[in-house]
Amino acid sequence: MPRLALLLAFALAAPLHAGELPTLGLLNIASTMPDTLSVKTTAPQTTYADLEAWPGGALPPAEFIKLVGPVAREIASRTGVPASVQIAQAALETGWGSSSIGDAHNLFGMKSVGPAGSVTKQTTEYYPGPACELAAFRAYHNWHESLEDHARLFTGQDPHLISLGKGDLYLPAMAYSHDPDNYARMIAACGYATDSSYPDELIQIMQKYGLYQWDPWPDSCTPPPPNP
Repeated sequence: MPRLALLLAFALAAPLHAGELPTLGLLNIASTMPDTLSVKTTAPQTTYADLEAWPGGALPPAEFIKLVGPVAREIASRTGVPASVQIAQAALETGWGSSSIGDAHNLFGMKSVGPAGSVTKQTTEYYPGPACELAAFRAYHNWHESLEDHARLFTGQDPHLISLGKGDLYLPAMAYSHDPDNYARMIAACGYATDSSYPDELIQIMQKYGLYQWDPWPDSCTPPPPNP
């Protein structure tokens, strides 16, 4: 029996005098307890430090997910942006880390100017056919900054969209934050990507790698994995 339980049992068993209330020996118990309580917690397998220590470059999907997943889940718990979709977008946009716009730490190919300026690169857009063009991509000081900025895009807090009077462009997608597949379809419908296959590619990645498990809410619509 634990020490505290034994002390309580002893206090309860002690005889009482007339008119005396049981005190449970709380003063004696308190004197025997340590000044601080040791609470065991399960440490995450990956921390922000692990992500920031990554120099960039292609990774096996499992390793990429292990780095980005914990950060995406924490952001999702604050913003409602599905972690499953954010991980899938980072995987698709970078080719599992192989391309992040040079040293820009840009995980999503987001354009305009970022906290660390911008980097000009050639890109392919679809109007609907493919067209190569030069574009300025946002640069960040670290990977976490890229993930946070990406979430702001969908929650109506992106400075560039606000300056254009389009701050609420992606807000309709947030109605599907607990339904990742339809969230992916909705951000595409709102104009996120010019490639019509974009949402289907995201859904395939989410299903294949079980990314729905990273969403921090229990009522997320988690489709069964596709048949092999």
